[in-house]
Amino acid sequence: MRPRFIAAAAVVALCAIVLAALLLRPDPPPPGPSAALSTRGPVLLIPGYGGGTQGLQVTAGVLRAAGFQAEVVSIGDGTGDLAVYAQQVVARAQQLVSAGAPSVDVIGFSAGGVIARDAATSATGRPLIRKVVTVGSPHQGTKLAALGGLFGGCPVACGQLAPRSDYLKQLSSANDPDRWLSIWSTTDEVIRPALSSELKGARPFPVQDVCDRPVAHNDLLIDPLVQNTAIAYLNGTALPATCAN
Repeated sequence: MRPRFIAAAAVVALCAIVLAALLLRPDPPPPGPSAALSTRGPVLLIPGYGGGTQGLQVTAGVLRAAGFQAEVVSIGDGTGDLAVYAQQVVARAQQLVSAGAPSVDVIGFSAGGVIARDAATSATGRPLIRKVVTVGSPHQGTKLAALGGLFGGCPVACGQLAPRSDYLKQLSSANDPDRWLSIWSTTDEVIRPALSSELKGARPFPVQDVCDRPVAHNDLLIDPLVQNTAIAYLNGTALPATCAN
């Protein structure tokens, strides 16, 4: 009987050791990002209210010089339904992904950042939009849009950009500072208050935190610091810590 007892005791001890090893084993690391989210794709640039593309074309040229594939998405006069424009962005992203792009990155200026936010949070299925950069965008609305409504000259997009509009209330917030960046200027005369450009859940980048100088709304896109910040973010490198030359 004694050999059997010893053998049984040995089995029990072995089981205890195995169980302890399982309990003490560190949790496995979380899975890494998919290829679609770790590989840089084309960049779509989205105009703001009014649909002007001049500043975006300048930025697109800077991105191309830095090795990006970049294009400006046309939204006409930019005064219509922002949700419709967002679906146009999603459709273009789907075309690029279907043609072989791993995903797309999006830079939205002013209302274009709100459109980008709508597009990125409403797109379903395989990853379409990898990173989103918003520049001077009224994520909490702007008082200028509310004033436009008071005087009766406020198209659909204008009403959607007013503080506490139904459209803004139903938009999802960002959920990952590694995927979302909001750039703004504290001296922005169009987005009032300027803090409306801060997007909850995104990485914040007030220009004046790095470079103490005034930057007007329409100068944001052509500002070297803003351009370099967007490029660094899309590349996954450190953001500028000093004024750009």
